[in-house]
Amino acid sequence: MRIERISDNKIKAYISQEELKSWNVSIKNFAEKTPEAQKLFWHVVREAQRCVDFPADHSQLLVEATGSDNTGFEMTISRLPIPKKTVEKKTKTEDIHKTEVFVYQFVDFENICMFASKVGQRYKGQSSLYKYDNKYFLILYPENCNIFDGIEHIILEYGKKCVNDISVELIKERGIQLISNDAVDIILRHFK
Repeated sequence: MRIERISDNKIKAYISQEELKSWNVSIKNFAEKTPEAQKLFWHVVREAQRCVDFPADHSQLLVEATGSDNTGFEMTISRLPIPKKTVEKKTKTEDIHKTEVFVYQFVDFENICMFASKVGQRYKGQSSLYKYDNKYFLILYPENCNIFDGIEHIILEYGKKCVNDISVELIKERGIQLISNDAVDIILRHFK
């Protein structure tokens, strides 16, 4: 296993085919979050803390694995800070949730980052990010739907609007929550 630090908030781990076999992990069961895959993941996180000073405590972690069972794979781990004052923001989110909710699907994290960098500070409202079925879902609770209409075309450059094909409840129930509150702001500050 080889680990390299890409930035303050991102590392890459290269795991060989032999290492995958010794952990009894394949790309498929890594995506399915089997107990063996979770043990390997936390081993990588501990090694990153030890070898490249990548503290993961008090952070949400975004993981992307690519490669094949024949050659091994590359795991990219990004550290997302946990937003402060979560309790207050949850209350705001619940209130906003009663009005308008918009769900957008992105094929990869890079497209979400490009969207966030273009929107900048124009988006006002709550947002959360989930990963489900190897896709990313950005759930938006805009404060003002009229202002939101002015930035929706930017979102559609990088992702697609989910109208009736998937529900917020399904994403929250089956998906992995990556950022619970202020997703657009956090991505803008840490990944632009």
